[in-house]
Amino acid sequence: MNTKSLILTLILAFTLNICLSQNNEKKSFSEEELTEMEANYKIKIEKDKADRKELDGTTLNGLVIEDIDGNIHTLESLKGKVVLMNFWFIHCKPCVAEIPDLNELKTKFKDKDVVFLAVALDNKKSLDKFLELHPFDFTIIPKGRELAERFKIPHYPYNVILDKTGTLHYVSDVLSLNITNRLKRRINGFLR
Repeated sequence: MNTKSLILTLILAFTLNICLSQNNEKKSFSEEELTEMEANYKIKIEKDKADRKELDGTTLNGLVIEDIDGNIHTLESLKGKVVLMNFWFIHCKPCVAEIPDLNELKTKFKDKDVVFLAVALDNKKSLDKFLELHPFDFTIIPKGRELAERFKIPHYPYNVILDKTGTLHYVSDVLSLNITNRLKRRINGFLR
C-alpha cells in the first residue's frame, strides 16, 4: 500500500469513527462494504480535489458568515484585509493541538490587517463549553459545516486564506508538519 492510499484509508477510518461515535452506534462492516466505501471515498476525494483546484484563485461571491457573538462578516466587509480561515471541530485532536500555535500566530499579526476566523463544525453551546478550557483567540464561527462544504474542505484541521481582494487560496495539506510557519509566510506575502 503506497503512502497516499494509506493516508486515504486512515482518513476514511477516522471519518467513519467520528460519524459512528456521534450516532452512538456500533456497526460492523463486511470486507466488501469496506472496499466499496473506500472506493467511493477515493472518488469523492478526487472530485473534491478537482473542485478545490477550480476554486483556488477565485472569489466566492455572496459570502456571509455569522460569528459566535452574532456579528456578520461578508466578503465586502473583509476586503482590504488578509483573512485566515481555520476549519476545525472540538473532537479533532490535531485541531485542538494546533490552537496554541494559531493563537501565537494571531499575536504576531496583531497590528496588521489580518482577520483570523475559526470555522468550527460544532454548535455554539458546545463551543462555549470547550472555549472555557481551551482559549482560541480567533473569531469563532459555529455550525460551519455548510461553509466547509462550500470550500470543499477535505480534512481537519485545514486552512484557507482570502487575500485582500477576497481571492481564495488553499494552504493546508495532510502532510504539512509545520503549518504555522507556512501560514506566516503566506500571510506576509499577501500583506505586501
